[in-house]
Amino acid sequence: MLYRDLYAEEVQDRELLRSAVSIPLALLTILGSGIAYLFRGLPVAPDTLLGCWHTIALAGAALAFCIAAVFLIMSYHGHVYERVPSPNQIKTYEEALNIYHGSSEAGRAEATATFQSFLRSRYTEAADRNMYTNIKRSAYLYRANAAVIACLVLAALAVPPHIILASRQSMIPAQRTDCH
Repeated sequence: MLYRDLYAEEVQDRELLRSAVSIPLALLTILGSGIAYLFRGLPVAPDTLLGCWHTIALAGAALAFCIAAVFLIMSYHGHVYERVPSPNQIKTYEEALNIYHGSSEAGRAEATATFQSFLRSRYTEAADRNMYTNIKRSAYLYRANAAVIACLVLAALAVPPHIILASRQSMIPAQRTDCH
């Protein structure tokens, strides 16, 4: 039955989308650690071009990190999938149709036609709703992946000025305070 296959395909796509979140989530975990390290050891030199570059790149990476986290959460949570009736509900409905239409040849044919129409309708409605839900989740995941890439690029742009500024700070001799 075509409708049942479409429903099964959408359920399979739901599971693929659920598992596709793990890679961006792992990357965000690593990037979050890197951004936290860069913020923690933030060299104070916002008055230089190198300091501005570092601060802007790091702020952009932090913003992209937050955006990616929001889109990942939106791609994973809050989506409702339509389900077909349970096998017991389907069986009960079929039996009720058989009783209603009677045991004559015409009654059985009518019950079978009504039952097939019911199944097609349930599978079609569920597959249709699940398809739109999967499309929405895919769009959120796409945006999350784009934000992860932006975060990665911006964090990478913040590393060279961080290294240069940190090495300059380590070259400055420590101020000596004498107690007289």
